[in-house]
Amino acid sequence: MGYEAGIDELRSRELIPPPWEPDPVRLTDRLQAIGELLDGTPEQAFACMWNGAFVLESLPAAPWCFLHPPQDLEKVPVTAVNRGRDADTVAAMAGAYHGEAALPHRWLDDREFAAELRDLADPLRPLAGVDGGQP
Repeated sequence: MGYEAGIDELRSRELIPPPWEPDPVRLTDRLQAIGELLDGTPEQAFACMWNGAFVLESLPAAPWCFLHPPQDLEKVPVTAVNRGRDADTVAAMAGAYHGEAALPHRWLDDREFAAELRDLADPLRPLAGVDGGQP
C-alpha cells in the first residue's frame, strides 16, 4: 500500500478528514489512528502514518513501533529503522520508551561516544521518572 492509498484508508475510516474539509489534520487525529493500525504489517502502518521529519509523520510512527511488537524489544528500533525516511528520529523516540537497558548488549559494546551520550542523558532521567541505573 502506498502513501496515497494509506491516506485514503485513514479517510475511509474517518480517522482523518477528507481533503475538501477546511480543518487540517491534527496530531491528536494521527495518534488516535495508531490503534487502528496495530493489527497491520509495518508496511501497511507506515503507508498510512509515513515517517518523515514532520511531527505529524514521525511522532505517530514511534508509538506504533513500540506498541506493535512489545514482546520483542529488539524489534522496536529495527522496525523503525527498516522503514527508512526519518528512521533515526523515529527509532530514537521508539527506543527511548524502553531505555538503554532494553537494548541488546551487542549493540552497546562498540558504540562511539557511549560515555558522552550517557553524560548527556543522565540529567534527563529524573524528568522521565527513570532512575540513574545503567544497563
